[in-house]
Amino acid sequence: MSMGGNNFGDEYMCVYETDQVFAGVDELVDWAIARGRENGYVLVRRRSKTNATGVVIKVWLKCDRGGVYHGEPKARRTGSKKTGCEFELIGRYERSCGGWKLRVVNNEHNHLAAEQLGGHPYAMRLNENETRLVEQLSNQNMLPRDILAAVKDQNPENVSNLRNIYNARRKLCIGQNTGETPIQVLFSTLQRNNFIYQTQDDASTDVVEQIFFIHQTSYNIWRAFPHVLLIDTTYKTNKYNMPFVQIVGVTSTHKTFSVAHAFISKEREENFVWVLQNLKDTLQQCMEPRVIVTDRELALINACRRIFPSAAQLLCRWHIFENISKHCRPSFSQSDWQKFGYMWSVVIESATPDIYEYNYSRLHEWLWTSHQRVIGYLQVTWLQKYKEMFVSAWIDKNRNFGQRTTNRVESQHSLLKKSLHATNNTLDNIVGHVIQIVKSQAEAINESFERSKIFRMAHHNDDQFELLKGNISHVALDLLVGEKAKIQMLIASNSSCGCHLFTSCGLPCACRLLKNAKVTLDEVDLFWRKLDLNPSLVNEDEGADIDAQLDRVIQHIKLQPNPVKKSMMSKVFSAVFPFKSMKKEPVVQTNTRGRPSLKTQQQKQEPARHSSFTKPKKTSRMNQRSLTIVNCSVLSRILQRQECTIFPGFLNHKTGFRIQLMGYRNQHLTTR
Repeated sequence: MSMGGNNFGDEYMCVYETDQVFAGVDELVDWAIARGRENGYVLVRRRSKTNATGVVIKVWLKCDRGGVYHGEPKARRTGSKKTGCEFELIGRYERSCGGWKLRVVNNEHNHLAAEQLGGHPYAMRLNENETRLVEQLSNQNMLPRDILAAVKDQNPENVSNLRNIYNARRKLCIGQNTGETPIQVLFSTLQRNNFIYQTQDDASTDVVEQIFFIHQTSYNIWRAFPHVLLIDTTYKTNKYNMPFVQIVGVTSTHKTFSVAHAFISKEREENFVWVLQNLKDTLQQCMEPRVIVTDRELALINACRRIFPSAAQLLCRWHIFENISKHCRPSFSQSDWQKFGYMWSVVIESATPDIYEYNYSRLHEWLWTSHQRVIGYLQVTWLQKYKEMFVSAWIDKNRNFGQRTTNRVESQHSLLKKSLHATNNTLDNIVGHVIQIVKSQAEAINESFERSKIFRMAHHNDDQFELLKGNISHVALDLLVGEKAKIQMLIASNSSCGCHLFTSCGLPCACRLLKNAKVTLDEVDLFWRKLDLNPSLVNEDEGADIDAQLDRVIQHIKLQPNPVKKSMMSKVFSAVFPFKSMKKEPVVQTNTRGRPSLKTQQQKQEPARHSSFTKPKKTSRMNQRSLTIVNCSVLSRILQRQECTIFPGFLNHKTGFRIQLMGYRNQHLTTR
């Protein structure tokens, strides 16, 4: 025997000796490999022999440490597990018995049996069933470490490690996209999953610069609920560093749904115009948005005004206060900051312009003694130019249905990134995750519709709302119940309701409910009455004659010179057969926004998604923590001074309270 003649196989002399007849070659090989693993050895199928028809008739099994390493030393440190082990088994098909039999040629190993098989690459390979499980769990966005745990739960004898899972996932991905460019893979994914999509390319290089896409399910929900748009951009989602625009909407049951998505090259007005124009084109005969909420991204705001000029434009209150916190929080003590937060909320919740002036004058008076820089910042940055876009006195004049922040789209950013698990994803991978999110949203929306139709909530048992039950959403009924609860408080304080619920949400306000007459469906905005996904049409003529349009296009192409005809046909061919598209993948963007990778940089810069942020000036108390929640004890002390009365919030029951001044109705307020 080679390698010094050491014999490590005597104690296993009879392990492979068997008279068993195997039905096939795979059964024989599996049996031999299993016997070897039981005894600490890894056997591999070294070679096989076939007959004239290509059928395997003989197979050789050897130790995985057999053979001699012939490699040469290189810069990279390498090694070999080969020891020249001459262990050998032969499996042969025997006609006499009509099956396969195993013969032991050499039962001796020149090395010790392994105590653990974890270091043997062959033993660590995934079998067919395990590979299939990896594929299934990968499609469900499960993390590799969780996939490995599932594989080991299925097969306790598995010795694979995390690297095997990563390699298997990569092979599966390569196998699915064989011969396709990244753009071909993306277009194929979009077309296969019924997306409506548009691209913008560089005419000279055919490099894709922007991609807009909307899922068919999102398209249907969007056309049913085009009333509200929430738009925001996020970063660090793809390997090209392209900003990722997410547009979401809200249903009558206050469920969030993804409207559309876009990868853009730059955050400029023209880029946003291109995205919004593509979005508008999907509406066709449907009504346009009535309100759009964004952060203070001027390019996006201007684009919204150009494409949807009739929509009310609101700024996200949450982003505004976060920005104020970054600039002003260090100059306040903790108790003063709590008081400021409360007084600021009173200012932005002011019900009328006069009440706003009064509330702001009180805030100004309090800040004037020690925080004059804060006054200047609030005035110059927010109130002078933008108060009509976030103060209740102005925004509640339009139907906003209680949507005053972009928190819903921020939540979609978070949901997508948790699903992606990385920042360098391919575009088709992101699309795949979007599909799963959209499907989940659709299920939740349909469920909420049915609950509003069939469930009668106990707190809705009011004869005044009898005609509405089952015909409008539970959210609308909750708002009406809250509004009715205000009546006694308004009477006691000799105040008017201001009709804010009617002007902002399209629901009967307290002065209407005071009559105690039954509320009819005609008094409720169509937004709340809609509990299905039928398009919200402005007229019943849905769509144009597509066949007639197609005929006109064909005739137009036929009349063109051959060079022009060829150019047009290449574009049509690319759209119809995306897997043959010759477009090139986007270039990697530089200097894009996003959270810095280094902790020290993170401390110096603003949060990545808050595009309304500007760098703050240095002030004292920089080490104090930011506290953005008004302390209840401070609130109670202020209320004890009888400076104001808190009425239950009715525009959005999740955002807290509406605050109005007591007895303002007949008072003359002195403005600052």
